[in-house]
Amino acid sequence: MKFKSIATMSIALVSLGFVGFGARGLVANLSGGVTTVKADTMTKPDDPIHARQEMMETVGFATKTAGAMVKGKVPYDAKKAELAMRAINAVAYGFGHKFPVNSKTGGDTEAKEEIWSELDNFNHLIHEMEEHSEKAAKAASGGLEAFKVEFVNTVKYCKQCHKKYRDKKKK
Repeated sequence: MKFKSIATMSIALVSLGFVGFGARGLVANLSGGVTTVKADTMTKPDDPIHARQEMMETVGFATKTAGAMVKGKVPYDAKKAELAMRAINAVAYGFGHKFPVNSKTGGDTEAKEEIWSELDNFNHLIHEMEEHSEKAAKAASGGLEAFKVEFVNTVKYCKQCHKKYRDKKKK
């Protein structure tokens, strides 16, 4: 199942009891801790740089949640693993649309110029992340070992994309 929007994903997360809504946005409890998907992501629809940074924060949190289970740092929970991968899948579904030509610079972007000159390859990596995160979400119910295989496959595409297309800025 693919989510067609963040709103759809939010409803799914709420229905499974992992999230609620707070004053600052969607609050998710995926790893025993709490994170907030900031409400201003949707209040700045004309700012693709801000939107993709917020989307990557969501991916980062979901990856840390799933990664902690894969590494044995926290007990494996199939529902939390599935939800983490569904969050990544929802971001992947819309991420490629957040790179209009007018967003190459500004807004503290970490996007490299190569994204626009190699757009087909960039979109291919996003598509692979989307496909593999879907497989990982489905594999979650099969136990840790089944999940681990698909999680590693998903993260492989994240790493490839970051290596080639992200200019990590020092804070």
